[in-house]
Amino acid sequence: MNTAVCLAITGGPSGGKTTLLDTLKKELGSQVSLVPEAASILYRGGYPRLKSLEARKHTQRAIYYVQRELELLIEIEKKAPLLLCDRGSLDGIAYWPLSETDFMNELQTTREKEL
Repeated sequence: MNTAVCLAITGGPSGGKTTLLDTLKKELGSQVSLVPEAASILYRGGYPRLKSLEARKHTQRAIYYVQRELELLIEIEKKAPLLLCDRGSLDGIAYWPLSETDFMNELQTTREKEL
């Protein structure tokens, strides 16, 4: 990312993330750009919810890459100094069927890079 600060709001389903983001946007106005949740975009678009080990890995890879592209796109287009993300790139670790190390290796990234 170029110059914007990126803050991910994370938590379980129905934990109030989107409500918090909407409130922050109202309070901070043009200083903030919201990055929607990648998983919701994919699932609403018909991405299958399959349960096998390979399906779960494919799903989390797709979510990760959509998340990263959304962040880059919104930063470039909106030019706000703060990006607020409805979940972040590391959220996928909680849903990854194997270890965190496997997640990082699979996506060719590190915790440090993502933070």
